[in-house]
Amino acid sequence: MSTSTAEPLIVVDLETFGCVLRSESRTGLCRIEIYKDEDDVPRKNPSKIISVEQVSNLQTNLERKDITLCMFGETVTFGCTSRADLDDWTTLRPTLGIICGSGLGGIADELESAQVIPYHEIDGFPECTVPGHAGNLVFGLLSGVRTICMQGRLHLYEGHPAWLVTMPIRMMKLLGVKTLIVTNAAGGLNDTFTRGDIMIVKDHINLAGMAGLNPLVGPNEEKFGPRFPNMTTAYDRDLRKLARETAIELGFTDHLKEGVYLHLSGPNYETPSESRFLRMCGADAVGMSTAPEVVVARHAEMKILGISLITNMVITENDSDKTPPDHKEVMETATMRAKNLQLLVKTIAGRLQDQ
Repeated sequence: MSTSTAEPLIVVDLETFGCVLRSESRTGLCRIEIYKDEDDVPRKNPSKIISVEQVSNLQTNLERKDITLCMFGETVTFGCTSRADLDDWTTLRPTLGIICGSGLGGIADELESAQVIPYHEIDGFPECTVPGHAGNLVFGLLSGVRTICMQGRLHLYEGHPAWLVTMPIRMMKLLGVKTLIVTNAAGGLNDTFTRGDIMIVKDHINLAGMAGLNPLVGPNEEKFGPRFPNMTTAYDRDLRKLARETAIELGFTDHLKEGVYLHLSGPNYETPSESRFLRMCGADAVGMSTAPEVVVARHAEMKILGISLITNMVITENDSDKTPPDHKEVMETATMRAKNLQLLVKTIAGRLQDQ
């Protein structure tokens, strides 16, 4: 979808617009174009300087999808979608959001009356670059529940800033999502785990976030949540209980675990020494996603269920003869367990109506 330029063209300088670029634009409500010099700005419409407050007010208006904001700096184009853009594709207003991890995009295939929007067809929506992530937004009904599914997620290691990785979560919030199910492929740190286990996430350690890669860094988005959100109950207790009961009922007891997920930025796998350190930190599984999304979802007061598929066991011994992990093994295990995970998520979704 293309975004047209409204009249007048709004031009602001780098000093005025810098903080707004970092904070307000991440909600995905307007288009920003950055030019090296004022002479490079198209002169199709009149130009004027506006204040930070005026920019902020414009961006909170969901209908103004055609506004163009310009600033001077390195040449970059950052376009985002709005609720009005998505109305061109679907009128379904989801209450459930699902993020599919590596090789787990088949969950989206379970949606009925599905409407598929490739990321690359949404103006300004970042594209997935990782094998096993199709890169689609899928709207439809999952066990009768209005659902939006991200068939492929964004990662820090793809070069995206933390706030952009989590921008789709805020888009879901604006569309009406109240419950978020996040799935991921993870490496097993717990000695009692085996490849192919399904782990219900009871908590996470956001190591990348603790090192400064936190999507909430910068001016707070008051319209979504408080400056200092509480993460004590990041993963909803009732949803975890529902997931356990559902998995047992479906006969997945032998492969059902519960534990703590640890987030690293990636893209490299861990050294044996790092793996031992992570295990000492209290982590049961390690991966390169999920925690940033959960932080932003909790900031927006969503209820969250996290499910990790243990696709490989992490090597903790130096000079080990074990085969080191690779993405091929991750994808093979995801394929092996995909049907089980799809059935689990679909059944859980159907029971959310009773919550």
